[in-house]
Amino acid sequence: MDLAKAPVSAIRRVSELNTEDLKKAFGIKTVEDLATNKYVKLSQGINYFFSLFWKNSG
Repeated sequence: MDLAKAPVSAIRRVSELNTEDLKKAFGIKTVEDLATNKYVKLSQGINYFFSLFWKNSG
């Protein structure tokens, strides 16, 4: 089975309730949808930026 095409519930600790919430809120149905979601990508970018900032600030 192709992981990208698997339902989000294939991810460990993601329940069916979480899956339904992701689908309702963001239209996310598959692992690929989650990985390519603009809000997920934005949060990854923010996390990366701050990890560089804190690493170099002290």
